[in-house]
Amino acid sequence: MKHLKLSLVMAALSLHSAASADALLNLIESSSLQTDSVNRVISFVELADGVMKDGKFTRTREREYSVPYLPDKMVTNYAADVMFNWKKYQDSIHWAQTVNLNNDLSATGSPTDLYFPSCTLPFIGEASASIAHGLLGTGWLSVDEEKKQVNLAPLLDPYGMPSNHDRINAENHMVPRVKSNNYCVGMFPDLYPDEGIQAILGLPTVVPEPFQTYEPGHTWCSAIGCVSNNSFAFNPLPAWTDWSKLAERMDNACNNINNNAYKNYQKEVLLSLGKNMPTAIHWDGVAALKGDRSGTTMAPFYSTSTGNAQQVLEIGKKNALFPGYVYSGLPSGTPDVLAKLDDLKRELPAGFLQEQEIQGAATFFQTWQKFDTFIDPRPVPYYVKSYFTYISILPPGKTTSLYATFPLTMVPSNVTATKCTTPRLGVNSVPGYGGLTTYTTWRYHYGATTVSESRTVPNVTGNPTLRVDSE
Repeated sequence: MKHLKLSLVMAALSLHSAASADALLNLIESSSLQTDSVNRVISFVELADGVMKDGKFTRTREREYSVPYLPDKMVTNYAADVMFNWKKYQDSIHWAQTVNLNNDLSATGSPTDLYFPSCTLPFIGEASASIAHGLLGTGWLSVDEEKKQVNLAPLLDPYGMPSNHDRINAENHMVPRVKSNNYCVGMFPDLYPDEGIQAILGLPTVVPEPFQTYEPGHTWCSAIGCVSNNSFAFNPLPAWTDWSKLAERMDNACNNINNNAYKNYQKEVLLSLGKNMPTAIHWDGVAALKGDRSGTTMAPFYSTSTGNAQQVLEIGKKNALFPGYVYSGLPSGTPDVLAKLDDLKRELPAGFLQEQEIQGAATFFQTWQKFDTFIDPRPVPYYVKSYFTYISILPPGKTTSLYATFPLTMVPSNVTATKCTTPRLGVNSVPGYGGLTTYTTWRYHYGATTVSESRTVPNVTGNPTLRVDSE
């Protein structure tokens, strides 16, 4: 019955044109029925290497590739590691820029944004972050939390991958989710106050100081009135800012942290791939980079808990023939009807091993790299101060004035990241995005897709590289 089913479906495919691909699902074997080969002692699928065109599959090489099944827990572990390590990498860059931008020891603002409480006395910054997490209902990044977000639902259109299908999203948390030892490495504080010594002493600036970064807004008041060196008399804006110096700080921070953080990201993901998907087949594979994406590393996987019987019934509401089609063999119908029923199998999530063999459809977990461009939604804040000085009016004959100066913390200014180099095109500011950081770099993705026997596996190009080809 199984071979009859395959031949009829192939006949249907001749009338139902399939998209061009390179890996044909030839066989699903859920038990060790054949023991004449070491490749057939566990559950596996067989893939053929070739091209599907107009319903006809032409082999590239006369061989088949046995790919063992993996339990869903193993691919979930890998997917969680992909998400965790990307968010760790991206968060490290953001906070490296932030604390190095505010590396002046006299800076005031949120402790998590400042160098001194985050890097010199990290217990202050991390305690502040923990309190904020408690108030916001968030927390530190962890692989266990990422496991709860893994999406193994089959992609119905794997050729048009939705950007957020695998939840590899940009971080959008205003509190660090990684510890400071991930982003404070190789940076040092600026011992000279950004606003200069004269401002702290309450003196008007005649000539900018050599190491001064900005001239703070300053208001001087007495009993007869007030005068300011910029707009907003009570809390004036800086009179001028050395933006090139601030850009240099961000460049240095991002370039310093990115070199190690990106290498660590790549290393950790590949280690997880080797640990959790050791028997996967590399169809060109994640390391083969061409154009804007890599090849695909993949393996069939099965459910260890719920199976997919309920989903079969749900799909049966769309087409009453479907449950009988996947469980009892082919119903009567035209080749076009059979092809449409076969198409519905793409909606099946991973079932138990026996379910997948009976249903004639295998669910594959796939991973690949894509050359992505995206925007970090968080602005990088730079904290500046303004000053208020009260000058007393002394009785006639007195020559010494008394004054008191009070710093006023301003709302932070959002600063644009510039020239922050990533391994390829770089992290650069984009006009119109209000100082947000743009990333362009290779990033790992994952997804699941269900494939019917005699159909080609989507999202695959190139050739298998798991074994040395002697042909």
